[in-house]
Amino acid sequence: LPVLEAMQYYKPVFCSSRTSLPEVGGSVAFYFNEAFDPGGMQEEFRRGMDAFASGQVSRERVEEHLSRFTWENAAKQYFDIYSSMLSV
Repeated sequence: LPVLEAMQYYKPVFCSSRTSLPEVGGSVAFYFNEAFDPGGMQEEFRRGMDAFASGQVSRERVEEHLSRFTWENAAKQYFDIYSSMLSV
């Protein structure tokens, strides 16, 4: 939820590519390198901030991405999972 919340306020999002966060951040978030070395992270942060400031990640793209994440959709997915477990 923090990733989506930051996007809702149109803030640049930086996170790890090693977790499930890329599923949430999609193409409108920026991802740190696999080694997490400070110099590389600093460079990726600079590039991401430049891209965000230049409009490469537009508010429209962020809003379109956010529209996929609704409470109704989440509830439906949980319901589908639980239903499939009951019918086994």
